[in-house]
Amino acid sequence: MRALAFPIAIVWLVFAIVVNAQTPKSKQKKKEDLPDVSLQIPDETRPEVKAIIKDNVIALSSSKQSDRIKAAHVLGELGEQGKPVRRLLCRAMLDNFTGVRVAAADALKNIDPKIQYLAVSYVSEKNEGGRGELLRKIEALKEDGEPLTPLVEKSAKTSAQAPQVGLLAQEITTLSAIAKNDPSIARLIRSALDNADSSVRYSALQALGGMKHGRLAISKIIKLIKNDNAENRIAGIRVLANLVDESTEEIVTDAITDQRYHEVEGVRKAVEEALNKIQNKRNP
Repeated sequence: MRALAFPIAIVWLVFAIVVNAQTPKSKQKKKEDLPDVSLQIPDETRPEVKAIIKDNVIALSSSKQSDRIKAAHVLGELGEQGKPVRRLLCRAMLDNFTGVRVAAADALKNIDPKIQYLAVSYVSEKNEGGRGELLRKIEALKEDGEPLTPLVEKSAKTSAQAPQVGLLAQEITTLSAIAKNDPSIARLIRSALDNADSSVRYSALQALGGMKHGRLAISKIIKLIKNDNAENRIAGIRVLANLVDESTEEIVTDAITDQRYHEVEGVRKAVEEALNKIQNKRNP
């Protein structure tokens, strides 16, 4: 019997490791793993409300449809105190199950009717012109429209595959207005610099100039101003002058200077203005 004890113990240990590895990430999460700052929970929020928010944020990512529906209902009952989860509820409106989508929309209506109206309208609108009008309304909200980011992001990815270049260009502009500090959105917009349509590339250039993580696109923009059309070269040169810092000044200055004798006067003028701007940054 003793001879069998050790092998059996090993078998149980391996079984425990396998089961733990297969446990969904949502089950392994703890509410302590969700800092208040990541959910943008106000400091004055009561501890019991914070606990409700964190527990149900975890439940929103459960593998069980019933758990996700229940979590949305509970969060909706918080009313305005549930504002930190508006973005997560917008994401839940993209769930594969209708019941979850409806529960998320209902919860969002109790928390922020204006955002809910725009969210429902946007996911329901199939006409490109109608979606364009809604995008302009969302863009006008600027940072206040941030909760709607998952919906516009999903739409932008769909437009890129379709392709619907006119809609994609507008979605890029809207995303840069409502999620200018979001690194994942910056990556999405950066990828649009490779789009085959020049208007999409132009929108991406304009967007990156005002984004927190726009500097990560500098190398791509440098390649673009060497090969793109005149309008995009001008836009790229101007954006580079805005994004440049001490670590990139040399490579950016060289790239812009290479365009000094371009055949299009507008490009040459953009080069001169950009170089002056970089110099003024260096010697304010």
